[in-house]
Amino acid sequence: MDNESILHIGSCAGVSQTICRQQRKDGHESDVVLFDPDRYHYGSSWHYNLSYSIPDRFKKFKKIYDIATDYDILHFHYSTALPYHLDLPLWVLKKKTIVMHFHGSDIRNKKLSPLIKRYADYIYVSTPDLLSYVYSSKKDEVWENLPRYIPNPILINDNNKQKSNEKAEWEIDIAHAPSNFKSKGTDTIKKAVNELRKNPNLRINFWLMNGFPHSDVIKTFQRADIIIDQLKIGWYGMTAIEAMSLGKPVMCYIQPDLYVQCKPPIYNITEKSIYNGLIDLSTNPTLRSYYGMAGRGYIKKYHEVSKVVKLLYQ
Repeated sequence: MDNESILHIGSCAGVSQTICRQQRKDGHESDVVLFDPDRYHYGSSWHYNLSYSIPDRFKKFKKIYDIATDYDILHFHYSTALPYHLDLPLWVLKKKTIVMHFHGSDIRNKKLSPLIKRYADYIYVSTPDLLSYVYSSKKDEVWENLPRYIPNPILINDNNKQKSNEKAEWEIDIAHAPSNFKSKGTDTIKKAVNELRKNPNLRINFWLMNGFPHSDVIKTFQRADIIIDQLKIGWYGMTAIEAMSLGKPVMCYIQPDLYVQCKPPIYNITEKSIYNGLIDLSTNPTLRSYYGMAGRGYIKKYHEVSKVVKLLYQ
């Protein structure tokens, strides 16, 4: 990658902002423009609160058109400006490099637009399970620019280290920070935690961090003993990545084939096994320590932002 300038359009869990900061550190002009509410206060260069109505989609297109003039690469997170990605041919005419970066609900159980297949220079997914959704048929395998898995990035520094938390061994703090209760299996998680609270040998504190600023979520993770990511999707998200970077044990449902293939040091659970998993981790500090240390090493190896950014635009 030479000295191209990059405009990130949209964000998911702070991914575009993390990439942007590293690209600036590497000497590139890089910015983020948002059109959805910044619920977790990740920040941006420009922020316009627009809906997905047709009039607002055209307003979004006009904003991007005005801003994009000075940028070489348009890195779309989730979607482009116009319905059905009808703006993609225009960006090609404007000689822009087009990047489509999918993060979950934008591609899961959907078909990839023919316009994306035709005009996108790069197609990325943020979790490997999403690759099965961008390949709609065998003939897709002859694409010139095949979709690629790009791990979600995180900045590793001293602030990511686990904070000491002096308390009784039988007192366990559990945290869960869902962006969507249904897709994360939050109701099942709450039921399992409530069942765990009946154990007379444990004192369970449960922190449900939904809709809180990102900084508050991290502070809660730093004091937690166990973080639960999700029970339904089949791969870990930014919640798990941030928790593992802090040296915290993470519980999450990982798709069996991906668990065998990638071997992430995560306590793998299902909706049926979560209660037994909570008993196991809550009563075994040695096991919690193992997953915590192994997880931090894994994140340093595969998710550190300076390494992830080098995988882009190749």
